[in-house]
Amino acid sequence: MVGQECPHDRDTDDCEAANDEARAARCPSSVTPHPIRRGYITQSLRAGVPVENVSDRQSVSPTIIDQHYDVRIKEDKMQKRQAVIGDIEDRGAE
Repeated sequence: MVGQECPHDRDTDDCEAANDEARAARCPSSVTPHPIRRGYITQSLRAGVPVENVSDRQSVSPTIIDQHYDVRIKEDKMQKRQAVIGDIEDRGAE
């Protein structure tokens, strides 16, 4: 939030996060890269991007995606599998 007022009502002149780059992560609004990456991966999977493509794009194995990044609930995963199988079956019927 450089150049803006503090969303936590802190005095920016006294705030170590606002005045020291090495301590910027101490700001309550600071977010580490992991949740952002997890959100991107999960959203890609929800949008129907195959896990192999997400894996290649994000340089992470499908196993690690499943263990650490894919936060979809089981029902979401099941519905996505059913949709993919339905698409394959529809193409085979043509």
